[in-house]
Amino acid sequence: MKCKIFIIFALSVLFVTFSSMAFSGPETLNFQVLRNGKPVGTHRITISNIKNQIRVDLHTQIKIDGFFTTSYAFDHTSQETWAGGQLLDMTSITDNDGNHMSVIAHPEEDSLIINSVINGRDRLQILPLGIMPTSLWNADLIGRTQLLNSQDGKILDVSVKNLGTENIPVHGILTQTHHYGISGEFTRELWFDEDGKLVKVEFPDKSKTTITFILK
Repeated sequence: MKCKIFIIFALSVLFVTFSSMAFSGPETLNFQVLRNGKPVGTHRITISNIKNQIRVDLHTQIKIDGFFTTSYAFDHTSQETWAGGQLLDMTSITDNDGNHMSVIAHPEEDSLIINSVINGRDRLQILPLGIMPTSLWNADLIGRTQLLNSQDGKILDVSVKNLGTENIPVHGILTQTHHYGISGEFTRELWFDEDGKLVKVEFPDKSKTTITFILK
């Protein structure tokens, strides 16, 4: 049986959000993807300063093997450009086990134009500037009630619960993190360190099996 993975609270004053984070140069965050504790893929986030903008490149690859063949394969690549804490543009390409999707977002006056293609079908949306994608790296998403699905361009209604602080191992060192739960049309648990850096993501797939992204 194939396993399908579909991927309002103020932050504490001690919690440094994206808006106040300073990136001195390219920084790459490499995550291992686990399914019930077993490695099944990788997730990479590269954050770079380009003039007065932030560029974020993401790539996720997941492969779950069956008895003789691959039972599930997922490949997602996206690139985001940010300025002033807002998403300026985004391009993503996704192959979700044979379902092909792409999203292109660009600004036009005070709006964000979203062009999505899902298995050959086009969809155009015009959204207000300020919408945030589900790429998860940006801690400012915690204060939102809607997110832009970076795979298919859909708008997702969400709510967020502050689950407090939690010490988890990061690079083999017990690290204090801020733990949040996102529910609604998008379900994730997120852990950010004291600098606002994403260190762990966890969610159930369609078979209720636990998927974990953990910073290596």
